[in-house]
Formats: sequence, C-alpha cells, structure tokens
Amino acid sequence: MILVAACRPGSLRSTSSPTTSPPPPRPPTTTTADTSVGPTAKPDVAADDPVSPILDFLGGPWTGPNAQLAARERIVSDCMGARGWTYIPDFPGPDSEPTTIAALGAFRAEYGYGLSTRPPEPGSSRSLVAEQERYLSSLTNDELRAYREDLDGGVGEDAPPRPGSCRELAARATAAPIDDPALLQALATERAEVFADPRYLEAERAWASCMADRGYDFERPADAPEAVEARSLADSDPSVTAFELAVALADYECSIEHLFPIRLELEREVVRRLTERFPHYGPP
Repeated sequence: MILVAACRPGSLRSTSSPTTSPPPPRPPTTTTADTSVGPTAKPDVAADDPVSPILDFLGGPWTGPNAQLAARERIVSDCMGARGWTYIPDFPGPDSEPTTIAALGAFRAEYGYGLSTRPPEPGSSRSLVAEQERYLSSLTNDELRAYREDLDGGVGEDAPPRPGSCRELAARATAAPIDDPALLQALATERAEVFADPRYLEAERAWASCMADRGYDFERPADAPEAVEARSLADSDPSVTAFELAVALADYECSIEHLFPIRLELEREVVRRLTERFPHYGPP
C-alpha cells in the first residue's frame, strides 16, 4: 500500500540474517522541519499521519476497502429484503492494512512486509455463505431467476450490475473516487510526476544512503520488499522471516527520516489538484 514507483530489483550488500527479531520501530511523534534550508526542508511527520494521503482520498468516506464492501453488503441486504427476498450479507473482516504512520510501524515490527510472515487476513464467514446457499436452493427456478434479476439484473458476478438492481443501487450509494475511471486516469499522470519530482528523487537518494549505512544496497524503496520476496521464494529457511523483519524495520526508519516527509507533502499536493479538477470529491 505504500506508494512506490516501478523499479529495478535490489541487491543486498550484506545477506547475513539476524538471529533475533529486531526491536519494534519507533513511530515519530513529530519530525520538525528546518525551514532554514530552503526547498529541501522537510515538513512535519506525525504518528497519526496517513501512510498515503492519495489512498485516503481514493477511499472517500470509507476507512478501507472492506469498510466500503461492508456498507454495500448492508445496502444490498436491505434492498433485497424490501423486495421480498432474503439476502444474508457476507461482511468482510476489518481492514488489516495499516493506514497511519504509527500503525505501519507496528505492522512492520510484527509482520515486516507480510511476505514470509503470516499477517491476519480478514475473510468471509463460511457459515453465512452456507446459510445463503441453503436459502437459494429452496427457491424454484422461476424464483431464482427473479431473485437474480433483483440482485444484479441477472448478469452475474463478473459483469457490472444493471441499473435498478440492488447491487447497482448499493454501488452508487457507496461510490468513492477510486470507482471513477476519469479520476484514476488523471491520478496516473499525477503519480508519474510525483516520482519525477526533484524533491522526491532527492529524498529517495537519502533513503538509499540510509539503507546503505545499515548494510542494505537498495537503489529505490520498492527494491527492499522485492529482495525479501525473491529470497522468500528461493529459501524456505525460518531465517528468511528474521531477514524480512530486519529489512522492513530499516526501511521503515529510513523512510520516516527521509522519504515520508517529502512523499506525504507531494501526495497532499496531488490530492489538492485532483479535488480542484473533480470538485464533487472535495470536502463539502
């Protein structure tokens, strides 16, 4: 979920794995900017800052994709009930991806990048799915066709629901910027400009130097999880997990020091420009 550019796989200067788990990272309270150094001054970074202002903006009022899905399921259930059917909402679990700087630090300390580790994965309730299937099996063929017509217009899971169906009504009621193709196209251009911005490139070089001081020869931020993933695919030894935690901890702390201050500033600028271009997604 960290906003990173597509980049080359990194190589490790040191491939030795720590034998003990690293200490938890230290989330910032505030990183104070030094305004005396002109354009390279870093803005503040607080523990409750979002990991990505862009992702927060794309989600609209929803705190995560699962929150949006849960709202849709609730609306579909109410809509189908009003039409005389039973629809048992299959609520996803809470979103497990960290959304704040402090939560990201805690996640990195316990799960690293979540590659060789086993972070919790919210899933569907099998009992609810089975209960819904029992209800559907109790319907006649004609009733089942009518049910599906009310549910999504009879198009099935892999096609957009038809207007007037309960799923279409729910999708419209829970729409967020991430559902807008025109906005996503504009975002792609903005995102490319972020990674070409001299401020970001300078911060990226500082991040790479910080990682090199810790023994990791990565050129760009995406190189770190890519190197961990490559090692986890090639080696099933338990030391891979300790290696992942160590790399993720170093990445987090170097990002706090060098990358996050500039990236958060640039992402906020992107959100401001997008809300100017798409004002209906801006604050009321």
